[in-house]
Amino acid sequence: MVASMVRLTPILNSDGKITRLRVSVPRVDVLLDEPGGKYMLEENLPARAGQELRAHRAPSLKKLVRWAMECQSAEELGKKLRRRYQRQQQRRGIETGRPNATDEAELDRLLGQD
Repeated sequence: MVASMVRLTPILNSDGKITRLRVSVPRVDVLLDEPGGKYMLEENLPARAGQELRAHRAPSLKKLVRWAMECQSAEELGKKLRRRYQRQQQRRGIETGRPNATDEAELDRLLGQD
């Protein structure tokens, strides 16, 4: 097995956010000692965060067409998409749904309504 090192390369993902892609390249000891630390040994890398473990995926065009054929109206399709989005947000730990009373009171105060 060839010895390797890893470079964290910044990329722009489909959500418009910059993430770090791990690129494995053959090991060159001179580059490992380079100031700035662009290249690292795999064992020295930080553990992957939750976002890196599971990618956010939108429904495929095939699935959207199938849902549209199953639904009787655009409103029904919208509800199905909203349920899917909310399930996805809940899995990621983001609370969805209606705002609670304190959020609405704060919003009214900021908007100057009594």
